[in-house]
Amino acid sequence: MTANQSVLARLSPWFYEPIEDRGTDALAYILNKSRACREELDGMLRDDDLDLPRIVSVDTQDRSSLRSRPDIVGSDQDDKRRLMVEVKFWAVLQPDQAGRYYEKL
Repeated sequence: MTANQSVLARLSPWFYEPIEDRGTDALAYILNKSRACREELDGMLRDDDLDLPRIVSVDTQDRSSLRSRPDIVGSDQDDKRRLMVEVKFWAVLQPDQAGRYYEKL
């Protein structure tokens, strides 16, 4: 993959899969490629009372847990998982879905 590859070129091999997964992949791709976007995400997560480690990379469809599969997991410089994002387009968050993810973080 070249540094100049577009989001469309990155996602096109997977167009047959569910659209929600492609939206998730696009968001992760942008966050991994754009320092400015990661800094904006960090800014949204911080306030005067909460000092979280910076997110330096994200991964999609984290399958490290057999019971859950968060859409996006953000990791800090020590590769410790610090953020989970559940992307929803046409579906609702299922009962206790976020709680199950949190238990695995």
